Parts: sequence; C-alpha cells; structure tokens
Amino acid sequence: MDALRQAVQATGKKVALELKEVAAFDAFGKPGVMVSLRGTYQNTESPLLGFAPLEQDVPRSAVKAVLSATNRFLSVVA
Repeated sequence: MDALRQAVQATGKKVALELKEVAAFDAFGKPGVMVSLRGTYQNTESPLLGFAPLEQDVPRSAVKAVLSATNRFLSVVA
C-alpha cells in the first residue's frame, strides 16, 4: 500500500481513496482478485474496480488489483 500512498502524494492533489471490497474469483478457469474502491477528488466520487491474477502471495495480488483500479483514476486527477 506504500506504492499507492506514494502515487497519491505524487499528484500533489487532495485525493481520497476508500477500499470497499476485495473478492477472489475464477474466470476462464483461472483465479483472480477483484477490488472495489471509491475515489474522491474535488467533491466528486468515482467508483473504481481493479483486477489481478491471483498468485501464491495473495496480499500482493490484492495490491496489484488496487493499483490497477487507481492508476486510471490518478492519471485523470494528475
């Protein structure tokens, strides 16, 4: 989560991110992690979704999914 904190700080903007849900799933016979977040910038809330393959290191897979979701949001904010 340090990578996420650094990415938000790098924007220099007041951005809030809230992790709502994390779930494991199977798609096409392969396991994955899905996350739901809410991003807020300038009093506007945006729902965010991220996905990543589920690897042996489950927390790392969840972090990759969070970064997947927030990269798009932060690129618009920056």
